[in-house]
Amino acid sequence: VSAIGLLVVVYAQLYMAGKDRLPRFFALLMAFTGAMQGILLSGNLLMLVVFWELTSVVSFLLIGFWHQGQAARDGARTALLITAMG
Repeated sequence: VSAIGLLVVVYAQLYMAGKDRLPRFFALLMAFTGAMQGILLSGNLLMLVVFWELTSVVSFLLIGFWHQGQAARDGARTALLITAMG
């Protein structure tokens, strides 16, 4: 998770150069990576479920990051619905 997360951060930094609200984006990206680490390191079922739900919420926020567009809002809503059903 850490290695792939680092690669994603490096790619996103190059891909999104000059865009607005980058600190918020990278904070969400780090929260997602931390939640994934929490899933891997959780010692009991309750913490596994908590971190799983945290990844669902943060992925909803990441997918809908540019919420001005209708496609981003629809995609975020669909992702949240599918992960909630799962």
